[in-house]
Amino acid sequence: MSGGGRVIFLGDFASESNFLRVNSILGGGLGVNGSYVASNYLKTAAATGTTFADDAADLDKLNSFHDITGVLPANTTVFFQEATTGDAGLFRSTVGSGDLFWFGYDFCCGGTATSRGEWVEALDSAINFDGGGIAPVPLPAGGLLLISALAGICFVRRKAA
Repeated sequence: MSGGGRVIFLGDFASESNFLRVNSILGGGLGVNGSYVASNYLKTAAATGTTFADDAADLDKLNSFHDITGVLPANTTVFFQEATTGDAGLFRSTVGSGDLFWFGYDFCCGGTATSRGEWVEALDSAINFDGGGIAPVPLPAGGLLLISALAGICFVRRKAA
């Protein structure tokens, strides 16, 4: 992951093994609050301009969930947080040149088809996450622009001479 790529961890209530992996990757000191009933995760302002921007305004906490508590590293962006405590329900941390995503829901069960579908949309947003920046010009298009500019300069110089 530190050399690039993306890893998406899902909260798993049975052993919390994914949380332990995430905690060790991010340097420890985090906690997990897992349960079956609580308020929803609300989308944060950090989602604006990213692939999460068009996702649901809130994600239902379905059959089981796992909020991350404690102070997340500075290179972390929380996209959905617990409505009452502010704990992180869906976040991204950069690790080297890679991405680590945490989903508080384990995609197990519970909820309506609509609420499960909203989680699937959020998962799609993580898979296709682009950082929210301006997409670079693809190399072939950039090369054509450069050649056109150089040709234009040559034409103007010849005409001036």
